[in-house]
Amino acid sequence: AMLVALATLLFVVWAQEEEPIVAKQQCPTVTSPEDRRTKKDTLSVISWNAEFLFRGDGPSRFCPGDHTQPLCDWTNSSDAQKHIEAMALKIAELDADIVGLMEIQDCVVLERLIQAMPSPQREEYKPYLLFGKDTGTDQNVALITKVDPVTNLERIAERATANHETSNCGATESVDSGVSKNLYTKFEVPGFPSFIFVVVHLVAYPTMPERCLQREAQALVLREFIDNQTKKGENILLTGDLNDYDEDILDVKGNKPTSKVLKILKESADPQQTLFSLQADIEQVERYSYAYDKKEDCVISTTSGDTVSMLDHMLVSPALKSLVESFSLPRTPWCQHFSDHYPLQVVLKTEQTPGTPGTPETPETPNPEAPGTPETPGSPETPTPETPTPETPGTQIPVPTPEDPIETEARSVFFLFFLNLNCGDTAGLTQFEETLGDVTQQLLEEIFFTPFCFTFLLFAIHSPFCPFVSVSSFL
Repeated sequence: AMLVALATLLFVVWAQEEEPIVAKQQCPTVTSPEDRRTKKDTLSVISWNAEFLFRGDGPSRFCPGDHTQPLCDWTNSSDAQKHIEAMALKIAELDADIVGLMEIQDCVVLERLIQAMPSPQREEYKPYLLFGKDTGTDQNVALITKVDPVTNLERIAERATANHETSNCGATESVDSGVSKNLYTKFEVPGFPSFIFVVVHLVAYPTMPERCLQREAQALVLREFIDNQTKKGENILLTGDLNDYDEDILDVKGNKPTSKVLKILKESADPQQTLFSLQADIEQVERYSYAYDKKEDCVISTTSGDTVSMLDHMLVSPALKSLVESFSLPRTPWCQHFSDHYPLQVVLKTEQTPGTPGTPETPETPNPEAPGTPETPGSPETPTPETPTPETPGTQIPVPTPEDPIETEARSVFFLFFLNLNCGDTAGLTQFEETLGDVTQQLLEEIFFTPFCFTFLLFAIHSPFCPFVSVSSFL
């Protein structure tokens, strides 16, 4: 009993030394749209999977985390901050007007990203993020921009079913899915056609049969949205990590998809509803947006064993395609706290002669609205976690206020779990499992073989705390 008490005391001291947890926040609302661009005759747009742009004081279960966790490379708060700073400097260097981002924790980390930039970008960018439905990784899509959208951020909440019998994915059952990570908003930039900006992150693993078919279902959801918007005369710029290949525009490795994702998104019987992939504008030898340093020599090679592929895409309507001045894949160093993805950048040229400096050009008259049925809102999307271990399945995290109390750290829950493990509180253990979901075997091993947990399990049998502590009373 004395050993148990000592272990408990050490645990409490260790927990108190950790950084306080700052609640997650979103920022989906546009208040007073402004144009803070300094260069008005072009419009530059970037899409970048930021690879777990998370903060050390955020309420994440595994990021920052141990390098043995396959999901997150940032081991501690210092690592996470270095990642934020590296990404901030590169984004400032590229100096795009609109930046679509994937794998973002929340609006707090976006604010820190912007504050890590030099002037003038630090004063020009403004963050926007709407929580998604991926409770498995806690990732969201977001944007930072120098020119504000004219509508609040929204999500595409509809679902679709992909039929396994008409698919080449190889799945044995049909899949119903929504798009857990997506947002859209509208931009009206002087001198350019107005457009709906869509940022998405589809489920991973290009050739895994079930994931392949789930991506096809997600693509069907997006295609319906594209059709509805283009029928109303809107232009589309859809971008993000689609986790799939384009059979019409092969990447540097010649990867061919088993899915129809890009085909679904691009093709339509109506030319005005067709989307064009901008990666056709670069040489095949440069077509890779994702890299994995298999040799661990901090150098990415497209010919000597490293994994490289084109998983990220940028698709645009005909009216925007005609304005493309350039499209590129800027490179970032490996092993220097950047992302495992590279950014995509398009530069659009204005349709009109630029006006006097400081004077906004006259906006282009939007296309007349074509007859069509407005989009019918669907039922809220049921979470489709990419990775198990949901926090609260089906529940979107509320927007906290600055006065919200500090959130409870996950280690306290595991502490209660161990007490109930030894006290035989099966009701509490059952509720614990329902709360945290099916934790992976790897994560369980990491939990049980930390020095504290080993000591606790060794000496805590029939703990004197048993009559007083129950997991079910705390969850």
